[in-house]
Amino acid sequence: MTKRIYVVDDNVDVVEIATRFYESRGYETREFFDADSLLEAIAKGETPDLIIMDTDMPGIKGYEACRRLKKSDNHTTHIKIIGMSGEDYKDKWNEAGADHYFSKPLNLFEVLNKTKELLGE
Repeated sequence: MTKRIYVVDDNVDVVEIATRFYESRGYETREFFDADSLLEAIAKGETPDLIIMDTDMPGIKGYEACRRLKKSDNHTTHIKIIGMSGEDYKDKWNEAGADHYFSKPLNLFEVLNKTKELLGE
């Protein structure tokens, strides 16, 4: 079964590059430009296998959305989450329950290797 990855970032270029990168490797992707939209989609029953999410976006911060998914809802705690940021927010992401954290700029091949590891591939 094809793994589903959601990319969440308010930077359109980052989202497009990441989704194309994952799609070219056989993953199904969905784009979100803020964490609020992501949480709404998940509340409606959409469930990704992995989320890669920025920290600073309009509305809810990425690590706060992570906290809600990992620590507030038993139906979403299994979703793997990779946090990313241009600044050092590693502690906030760890406290929120993220499975991994990367600083920008991203090395997509490192992200892909971590994705495969988290998804058991």
